Amino acid sequence: MSKREDIFEKLDNLIEQNQFELVSDKVDDNKLKVIYLMNDAVESFIVFENARITGEYIKDYQGEINTSLTVQKNDSTGNDEYVLVVHQKDSVCTVFFEDVSFEVNLYNYGRTAHFWIEGYEYLRQLEYKISILRDKLDYLGEKYCNDLEKELANLTDFPPLNYCFYPSVPEKYLVPRDNPWEPTDKAITVMLKVAREQQDKMLYQVLVLYKQFKNRKLAKVIATMLHRKSHRKVVESLMEKMTEATKKVASGDFNVKLESQREDEIGELTQNFNQMVNELGKVEVIQKDFINNVSHEIKTPISSIQGFAKLLEDENLPEAERKEYAEIIIEESNRLLNLSTNILRLSKIQNQGKIVRKDHINITEQLRKAIAVLENKWNEKSLTFNISAKDVYYDGDEELTFQVWMNLIDNAIKFSKQNGKITIDVKEENDEVVVKIKDNGIGIREGETVRVFEKGFTGTNGRKIGQKSTGIGLYLCKKLCDKLGLKIELDSKENIGTEIRIIFPKGSFIQEVRE
Repeated sequence: MSKREDIFEKLDNLIEQNQFELVSDKVDDNKLKVIYLMNDAVESFIVFENARITGEYIKDYQGEINTSLTVQKNDSTGNDEYVLVVHQKDSVCTVFFEDVSFEVNLYNYGRTAHFWIEGYEYLRQLEYKISILRDKLDYLGEKYCNDLEKELANLTDFPPLNYCFYPSVPEKYLVPRDNPWEPTDKAITVMLKVAREQQDKMLYQVLVLYKQFKNRKLAKVIATMLHRKSHRKVVESLMEKMTEATKKVASGDFNVKLESQREDEIGELTQNFNQMVNELGKVEVIQKDFINNVSHEIKTPISSIQGFAKLLEDENLPEAERKEYAEIIIEESNRLLNLSTNILRLSKIQNQGKIVRKDHINITEQLRKAIAVLENKWNEKSLTFNISAKDVYYDGDEELTFQVWMNLIDNAIKFSKQNGKITIDVKEENDEVVVKIKDNGIGIREGETVRVFEKGFTGTNGRKIGQKSTGIGLYLCKKLCDKLGLKIELDSKENIGTEIRIIFPKGSFIQEVRE
């Protein structure tokens, strides 16, 4: 089967499932995109090349669709083109295109904590990850999955772990199956392997029995065992394997590349792009999970721009405030433009002993600016800020240092309770300058503080908050501090709050301290 035939087969599969959703009914760069599969593991699109569209396309249409596909000669170009007619009730739209391609973006879903149903959350997370992995395999095929992913996808057919006992989504979103209670031998074999690895003899024996007598009673027994502490190692091992399954993505193995058979400038550009990706893939910092998780760092300036733009609509806004808000919008716009540069800068300094660039920075001014930029967020929670600080001047990278404050203050806001308080102190201690950012929020469980700077670690309380915690904020801060020559420390008590300290080394960067 050719690549084009494979893509048309995917299109047929969509239509058979009564699915046809355009990303937009506007042609962008001569392309129209149809959503093929979107979840926390993958985003994929069927792309109509050299496309145009006529008629009326109904977005968010839920009814039955009818389609027809033919080939005709384009009168203006003389080229053959495909004609796809889509009927949505009484509306008809027609898509004309000369070729098709397939666009895929793979994500690190190993740290995903996306679930909606309360109770036995760790098992519901596992069920969700297994289900989106299975969708990835079923929709995209084996070439987009490594061997471990193919193995773990079998667990969709293991009732004690699937939605039969631990549904991660409401019933209306469940995909019906003929017999979800019927396990496969492959699925049981995977579980036997894990139980054997963890030396869980009792669970292993029950699984052997389950393989011989596949019934609901035994499935219920196993489901009950999996949420007991005595068998927790098996569940934790499965979680670790899900993370390991995305290791290639997490280590920067960018499997999906641009493809082009052209020999002109576009073809040369494609080759150069692929070469660049290969080089970036060798850099520890530029990892797919890093880039995907850092997306929440993008949302912050976007939220700020939207919030301050809304304030500017007030006709009675004083001119001084209007100017201040406009300046913040400009600054945040620049932050968005420079975010990729900042990440690449991180990759460049990964192997540097010290920061080459030295800006003369007022730390206190940066802290106040970060608070102002995040105003919309802390206003929503009715938080109070108390800042006690001298003017501290520091020679270092301005952008990277500001990113530290943004991450730390954003983190404090995120984990603060409604009507809470955040305190910021800048003090000299033992010839050092220490910046303390303290909240009275939900805190961190005992025993988990040692892991807070690990990439992707969210902690028990982090998974409970309404916002999706990515586990990237403190990791990024630690990386930045390491390169800036700063020390970062954290103390936290559950339901009392968290204090983070940034310590500037003796005499290294501090230029002056003014009252």
